[in-house]
Amino acid sequence: MAGVSKNQRVAKKPVSGPYVESGDTTRLVPLGAGYCYIRDPRDGRTHHVKVNSTSFQEIMTAIATVTTVENRLVTELGVLATNANRFGAEWLIARAWFAQRNDVSDAAVEETVTAQ
Repeated sequence: MAGVSKNQRVAKKPVSGPYVESGDTTRLVPLGAGYCYIRDPRDGRTHHVKVNSTSFQEIMTAIATVTTVENRLVTELGVLATNANRFGAEWLIARAWFAQRNDVSDAAVEETVTAQ
């Protein structure tokens, strides 16, 4: 092709359709200094947040509403908390919060049902 440098590349056509994630990817990727990446199954984005922050809790709560994701989150939080000496003590707090969040939401639903 005349007029095109051999270092130029042709742009690839964007992939169309809904985001489909591989089944073997992890949702939580621990980083240093208490930060982590959270992979969002709803739209495929990766969030960079501090583990002990409200944004972490908001994202985890939103992701847990997706079917079949909550069990994976519990498992991954358990692994990270078990290896707290390697990944940081904030994962112990995150695991406790996530377990407590489930207990609190279940109690609120039960109270609503019994009140009616």
